[in-house]
Amino acid sequence: PLGDNRIPAKSLSFREEMETVIEVYVRCRPVNSRERQWEDTIAISMDPLQPNLVTVTDAERHVSKTFRGFKQCFWSVDGGEAGSQAAVFDAVTARQIESVLAGKNASVITYGQTGTGKTHTMIGNPEDEGVVFRGIDRLFDGLKGRGVDRVVEIACVEIYNERLKDLLCTADDPPEIRIREKPVPGGRRTVVEGLSWRPVSSAVEAREAVDQANVARIVAQTKMNAVSSRSHVIYQVRMRVSEGDSEHAAAEAAEGADAAAAADGGLGNFITLTFLDLAGSERATSTGATGDRLKEGANINKSLSSLGTVISALAEKRTRPERTICIPWRDSKVTRLLEPYLSGRVPSHTAFIATIAPTRGNLDETISTLRYSDRMSVVGRTYIEEAKGAHPREVAAVAAASGPKAATSAADEPIPTGAVIEVYARCRPKNNREKALFGDDEKLAISMDPQRPGWGVGCGTEHRQNTQRIQAVLLECRRQGGGESGCCV
Repeated sequence: PLGDNRIPAKSLSFREEMETVIEVYVRCRPVNSRERQWEDTIAISMDPLQPNLVTVTDAERHVSKTFRGFKQCFWSVDGGEAGSQAAVFDAVTARQIESVLAGKNASVITYGQTGTGKTHTMIGNPEDEGVVFRGIDRLFDGLKGRGVDRVVEIACVEIYNERLKDLLCTADDPPEIRIREKPVPGGRRTVVEGLSWRPVSSAVEAREAVDQANVARIVAQTKMNAVSSRSHVIYQVRMRVSEGDSEHAAAEAAEGADAAAAADGGLGNFITLTFLDLAGSERATSTGATGDRLKEGANINKSLSSLGTVISALAEKRTRPERTICIPWRDSKVTRLLEPYLSGRVPSHTAFIATIAPTRGNLDETISTLRYSDRMSVVGRTYIEEAKGAHPREVAAVAAASGPKAATSAADEPIPTGAVIEVYARCRPKNNREKALFGDDEKLAISMDPQRPGWGVGCGTEHRQNTQRIQAVLLECRRQGGGESGCCV
């Protein structure tokens, strides 16, 4: 997302690409000291025999919800090996590294409530490192083991209050960083202007760059977290595709050589490995934030809300391909930078790790995170089905069939098989207010044809007080019922 992923002007079909993968994981952290002090009880459970399932239970609030459809869930509450940093890396990031070595873009994204272990999953501590450091080591080991000599560079960007900061720039007056879209032959590309890329020849140098970025990152203490991240941070490693790489990488390089050379000053095409550590969603009443902390939290929640809107729109677009849906990528810096990976227009392998808390005191945020993740898993499932060669309408049917099972937490229960929904439209008479305002001579904006009662509803061309709202209602009726089932004047 930092500027080296070429996006075609026309989106390719997933059947042609067969390269887009989005996988969703869930990790539940241990009980912390504050929760133990409050004697908070555990409300989350995971079944080792069903690793893709999370159950939320609270008898006092009459809550019992099951979330399915995740790639894998990690139970880190008891400190066992199954939920350790090594287990998360082996199951998630190791596969991403293999994708990168095979010539494919990859990314790891962590999301969750503040204080649920996102940064711990990404960075960890010196005794128990996270996926970023383990991934860097595995990447350079893989390059060395395969005898591949590539130009490797790293960049680190912070998004603080919707402003970008280069965490590796040591200049007293750093250049302004902006997101731009540059036209390239056959498409366009989102780039970050003014960003510095640091060449690294070993895992040690890459680790030093990440350490420098972490020192410069903005953190602060809140009631929920002693070292709460107040910004989103992107760590990205890029490697030039050269001759002798995998067939896929060579094909990508051949296809985009001219475009990449024009945009990158002749450096050629790149493969990227991205780690995105999102700041945690938070409530001011829980964190006790005031002043700058409150402003930071508001901007964090705003950008996360924009990402949630994008994910919901993507899920609806995949499950209802007949509808034209606009994806609001430009609503935040995070969504603009993630567009190449989440849109499916650039071959990539994305892992989305949702971190949750196990106790009742965090239940509302936990359910919100799981719902958020479930929508992402719907997007991932439709990508997989389309890659297998299914028609978009067949994919929509699969997603619709599996969606309710994966989101039994939703307020709406699935409609039983065989149920029939019919939609009718009825137009009322003029009321007294309309007669007083417009009189009897006012032209009607609605007409219905008795000879065609099933779809004979139309709006007049003249602008009237209620016409726009009526049009919206009728369009929604048509969407819900696939066309009006009947009309009454």
